[in-house]
Amino acid sequence: MRLISATHRDLVEMTSVASFRSDLLFRINTIMFELPALRTRKEDIVPIAEHILERIACDQGKPGVRLSARAGDALTNYAWPGNVRELRNTLERALIFCQGEQLELESLRLGPHKVTSQPLTPPAGFTQSPQVIHEPTPGDSLEDMERRHILQTLKDAGGKVDAAALRLGIARSSLYVKLRRYGVAVR
Repeated sequence: MRLISATHRDLVEMTSVASFRSDLLFRINTIMFELPALRTRKEDIVPIAEHILERIACDQGKPGVRLSARAGDALTNYAWPGNVRELRNTLERALIFCQGEQLELESLRLGPHKVTSQPLTPPAGFTQSPQVIHEPTPGDSLEDMERRHILQTLKDAGGKVDAAALRLGIARSSLYVKLRRYGVAVR
């Protein structure tokens, strides 16, 4: 028997504060891996969407329907608060309205969660450190800027990963993954 479960919560942290049963975690924690949110993997959105669309189209008796370039761009620039489930539902709904061999932007009927340049408002009770602006230098990649921002936030938090993760608005486990990827050792 196999059990696959998913959560957006840090179960290891929750067991340390007794808000999740440690014996249950040990029973279900054979293999644990982190799957980043769809909005953080923009390069994967169109290939995932094409795969899902191909399967849904066959199930609905419309094989061969493909995404238009404009629809692909819209999918890439959408925030996807519901991740892959929302993407699948969006494509399934769009296929109902699709009138040919190509799924057009108008059929997607995306909701109000489009990606914008507006900063997100932190939740009530969230204390945020002063905004640190890292001026990009020519040739900087997004990864370079993210690494500098994470390191600065970690420094501002006195090296405390929990505090840095809170300030960054990500799970502690996500921050550890990023720190490992960037070759940063923390205690």
